[in-house]
Amino acid sequence: MIHLSWHQLLSEAQVLAQKQAIADADQAWMLSEWVRYVLDESSRIMQPAQLGPHWGDILKAAREGSLHAVARYIGDLIHSWEGYLGKEALRLRALLGVDVQVLVPLRERKEPESRFKRLYDEVLDKACLTGAIRIPDAASNVTLDVMLPGRAVRFGAELQAPSEGRQQTRLNWISRQLKGTDTPTDLVVKVEWDKKGLLSQAKLDDVQRDVACLLRDGHNQLIPGDVMPRRFLLEWTRPLQNGRGRSTTTVLKGVSEDLEGFYRRVVHRLEAYVPPAPKLPKEPAQETSPERAAIVVAEAIQAPELTHITPLLASAVEVPSAEGGASAERANDNDAVVDPEAVVA
Repeated sequence: MIHLSWHQLLSEAQVLAQKQAIADADQAWMLSEWVRYVLDESSRIMQPAQLGPHWGDILKAAREGSLHAVARYIGDLIHSWEGYLGKEALRLRALLGVDVQVLVPLRERKEPESRFKRLYDEVLDKACLTGAIRIPDAASNVTLDVMLPGRAVRFGAELQAPSEGRQQTRLNWISRQLKGTDTPTDLVVKVEWDKKGLLSQAKLDDVQRDVACLLRDGHNQLIPGDVMPRRFLLEWTRPLQNGRGRSTTTVLKGVSEDLEGFYRRVVHRLEAYVPPAPKLPKEPAQETSPERAAIVVAEAIQAPELTHITPLLASAVEVPSAEGGASAERANDNDAVVDPEAVVA
């Protein structure tokens, strides 16, 4: 027996409707009506994602730096967060028509308890909820980091830098991809350089004015000319919405809207770097020996259709004859016996 949640069924129905995969008109209409009914809040079929009843207590403790005091609530928060990520992946799948999935490392898929422990430690030690979503054919996965003390969520994307070109050329490569009227100007562009620990960053608004602003590190020191970008990190931070009482529906609804905006305004226009195809070495020029050239010219002279250019060919290359050696000697002898005084006389 296979159990499918309402969210899975809804996502599948929306994908079928979007792709117009139902040939029968009546069945297609029934499917669209079913989707409309399920999405109607008054049907109470789809339960919105929540972050648990202790969300407010956890936020307060994070702001005060006392998360250990509410450690007993963190497990419920993690389960709620994981459930939200799964539902959000299904929602994006319905919108995009591709198999969007929550990104889970292989080790954590095999050992779910290790994933729970990692998320638990991140909340307790770093006051942060993390997650990642994989969208097929997108140049980057989308990461989500909910920063509890600041009540903000940070969306991220990552691109490997080009492996060829100068510093400026590689920085221009990412700058060109982020040009657009709807690209958020408060997007932060970070550059990880191939020197360990070296990082530079700037807001997109400054990058578009002068990409050279990325050539200075966090201490305003100039990046050495022999150091090249290794990868680019794009980050967009948005404030969390306030919940209503103990309900966190509005909080997660705001996260979903901002996630969709980040994908629409940034991620979907990104293209991964593709190095140029390797080139074969040039073929060496074939040199023609004098003997071969003479044979070719001789054959051309004898061809009836080339009689009109015979004098040109004959003058271009001296064709050896049976008396070639003697003729050459006679020519040299004639040159040798010319008397300059006789010429003058």
